[in-house]
Amino acid sequence: MTGSDVRGFRLSAVDFGFISPLAGQPAGLLPGKLTITAEKVGGGTVYAELEFGALDNSSASPFLHATLDSQFGNAAYSSVVFSSCVYDSANGCSQGKNQAQFGIDNIEVAAVPEPQTYAMMGLGLAAIGLLARRRRASHNA
Repeated sequence: MTGSDVRGFRLSAVDFGFISPLAGQPAGLLPGKLTITAEKVGGGTVYAELEFGALDNSSASPFLHATLDSQFGNAAYSSVVFSSCVYDSANGCSQGKNQAQFGIDNIEVAAVPEPQTYAMMGLGLAAIGLLARRRRASHNA
């Protein structure tokens, strides 16, 4: 996912779930992790891993909601890549064998405000402050 302008976007939440390619997996199995790699506007990378929910009796993993403010809330991003890995007894969490299938939904992003927006807000607050000061001065006179 790539932003359309130079200001970037903020990433705050996502819903995600594992899609098991094989039926008959044991219930309670933790299948793997969703991995998120985001490129910051101006350089730098932020990375996070989210554990998929355990499989149920039908080899399905529940969709989970993850709030990402603690990992991704403090910067603006130009792009983000979602991928996943599956647990493998020999390699830990690996992306091989095309079995790390997942679904994502409700990706919550927000545009980063332009500097002019902050300037206009500051001018508005200054005007309100001046009016309050004048009103207070006229009542005291």
